[in-house]
Amino acid sequence: MSKKKNKRGRKALPPDKKKPPQPTIKINEALLPFVKLLKAEFKAKRVSDDTLNRLTECLLEPGSEHLIKEHSGDH
Repeated sequence: MSKKKNKRGRKALPPDKKKPPQPTIKINEALLPFVKLLKAEFKAKRVSDDTLNRLTECLLEPGSEHLIKEHSGDH
């Protein structure tokens, strides 16, 4: 009788098959509570796609660079 090892989860991908890390966005601390609430409301389907897109456009307008900084996923 052979003993079976308990294996859980997926087998790790070889390094050449791994995807590069996705970029993350660092949000100004003053906006973070609003963004968290907005995300929760969007997941609960209480915010429409159109509203979310308009808010995103406002944040990405020229002059709002101090609100959002883009970082690569590798820290």
